[in-house]
Amino acid sequence: MSPDSILFADFPDPLLGLFEKDRLRLAVPSYDNFEDFRPLIDFHLEEGRPVYASFSPETWQRVQEGGLLKSLDVLPLMEHQYGELAQIVRSPEDEN
Repeated sequence: MSPDSILFADFPDPLLGLFEKDRLRLAVPSYDNFEDFRPLIDFHLEEGRPVYASFSPETWQRVQEGGLLKSLDVLPLMEHQYGELAQIVRSPEDEN
């Protein structure tokens, strides 16, 4: 995890040790039914901050099917017992 980043997660408890990182923000998008998910992604990407997500396969599917990652790429980083950790970046086509 890069400093000054945001991490979206289904299950934040196993990730609490990451708070030792400098300015890592943790967001649980299910708390507001993903209402602020995309606006927060866009804000942090526009500010040049890394965006990460750690979701179960079901949540990744929900996010993809809901169009919440339109014009974004998901770069898988690792699988873990709760699902998959990935970095979310702007699609190269969207940057033109």
